[in-house]
Amino acid sequence: MRLNIQLSIGICLLLALSVAGCRKELRTDNGLSGNYDATNGNSEEEKNASVKAIGGPYSDWSGKVSVVLVSKDVGPGDLVQGDVAVPDDYVLVGGGAYNYQGEPGSFLTASYPGSDLKTWYIESKGRPGVTPYYLACYAIGLKIQGISSAQLKDYIKLVSATSGVASKPSASASLTGTGYTLIGGGAKVNWSGAGNFLTDSHPFGTENAWYVASKDHITSAPASITAYAIGILKDIPNFGSLDIGSDIATLVPQCLSVNEGSVEAKIPQGWVLTCPGGAARYRQYGRMIIGMYPSMSFSSSSALLKTGSSQQWDCGESTVYAMRIQKTK
Repeated sequence: MRLNIQLSIGICLLLALSVAGCRKELRTDNGLSGNYDATNGNSEEEKNASVKAIGGPYSDWSGKVSVVLVSKDVGPGDLVQGDVAVPDDYVLVGGGAYNYQGEPGSFLTASYPGSDLKTWYIESKGRPGVTPYYLACYAIGLKIQGISSAQLKDYIKLVSATSGVASKPSASASLTGTGYTLIGGGAKVNWSGAGNFLTDSHPFGTENAWYVASKDHITSAPASITAYAIGILKDIPNFGSLDIGSDIATLVPQCLSVNEGSVEAKIPQGWVLTCPGGAARYRQYGRMIIGMYPSMSFSSSSALLKTGSSQQWDCGESTVYAMRIQKTK
């Protein structure tokens, strides 16, 4: 009898230790923990965790131009807002956001740089009845060897332009004539009421400008929209010259069967990604941007875009843009 009691006590102690050891790891400034799942937290504190993770640095062919990718989860909610900052020795050049839970009915209303060129801001709004969701918020920081972040800010310029109020507002922030070349940009919809949702945030042809547009959906909700353009001088004193380029990929959907569209643009080896951009085309009721974000590793980097419609189904092309930079060979 005593033996059975001792065995039972021993088993209970082992079980207690096992449960105590089953705590999930959170994201840290040293990187992402593979065990953390924001959608399955055991406590409210874990469910609202928003700890930064830093990837990189990722370098160009020369090893002298590098970027880091900083990410943070924000949420949950039907209106999700957040921001994430790059390290002090980097300068902000791009960013993005993505509803990684795939919840239909939530669309970006903001993804743009702060005036300090350090912090990237994002916002997403759900349509009526949307399940609370999380967003991944991203910021891309640039560093050039031998140039401090304070010096680099002197060679980078941020400009903005705001539209008038309309159901489908659009704006373009231009760097033309300033001596700077476009490397990134962003958009902020100044909405109210039922909401006005992002459809465009991308480089504007060959005009050295960043174009943005949005629309209300089903319910009338006119708004204005602000475009942001980030430019850099191609010739950096005491460093040399920079090459700047972009890549584009377009998904043409089968309109009878596809609602959501996902597309990716990879950049060539030897370059580093500075900013993603995207456009959602539509036929009638409207398609909007669900996610527009970067992906980086030591072997490849790309920009990704996800678009969709809500309640009133519509189809259309999805185009993603990947801005990139390297030291001139």
